[in-house]
Amino acid sequence: MKWIFPLLILFFLSGCSSQLELGNKQYALGNYNQAASYWNPAAQAGDPYAQFNVGLLWEGGLGSTPKNKNEASQWFLLSAKQGYVPAMVKLARIQFDSDYNETAISWLNLAARWNNTEAKTLLNSKGLTAPYPDLYEQQQINEAAAIQNYANILTGVIGAYTSTYSTPQKTSPTYQSTYRPQAPTQVLQEASCSSDFSCGVGFQCVKAPLKSTGVCMQSVNEYGTREFTIPNTNSIGPNMNMNGQCSFTTDCPIGFSCDTKLKACVKK
Repeated sequence: MKWIFPLLILFFLSGCSSQLELGNKQYALGNYNQAASYWNPAAQAGDPYAQFNVGLLWEGGLGSTPKNKNEASQWFLLSAKQGYVPAMVKLARIQFDSDYNETAISWLNLAARWNNTEAKTLLNSKGLTAPYPDLYEQQQINEAAAIQNYANILTGVIGAYTSTYSTPQKTSPTYQSTYRPQAPTQVLQEASCSSDFSCGVGFQCVKAPLKSTGVCMQSVNEYGTREFTIPNTNSIGPNMNMNGQCSFTTDCPIGFSCDTKLKACVKK
């Protein structure tokens, strides 16, 4: 499992540094020393995800990083103190090996409250009952409330849009009831974003492959018609579509061009 964790941790990140991303790419290629050269500065600067990754290097003795569980535990501790749950579990495992059982159990209990399956399994293996995942449940409630809030905003936006462009009464046989006003096109915004929630209703956070930040763009369908979408929780973290949406304009619908930097079809 340790071989893929540095990629998986990015899903929990709302604004990942370029150093962390570059390190993940090198790690995936087996270039552990190059990965370390990117992760170490970020870890020393206090990034909990980079700290976790550096801990993995020390734990496994990868590349020129010597195998040292004590050093690994220090990096896991720094990450765990900032709330990164997988680091709590890694730290607890090392503490169990060193007979710091009470401290290890406290970290596992905290991880289990975030609904971490590995932590709950470890507690059960010790004959202990995992605590109720109250922290995770509260997070879910908060996310649901945020989505509902955006849904309420969306309802108001659509209502205003429909009211403004409501279908008039037919005044001649040539009138087509399917008429709609000219739709706005998708336009790049100056502001960067880490997820759809940074952009708001009717916009998406468009990111290049493996990037955790992108730019806000209006949501449109394949015909260029604006869509009032609500923020998607899946937009949090990096874009893990390695190939992106397109490589050439010919990959996109008519009227769209391929933004080679974002590897996304856009209508400008």
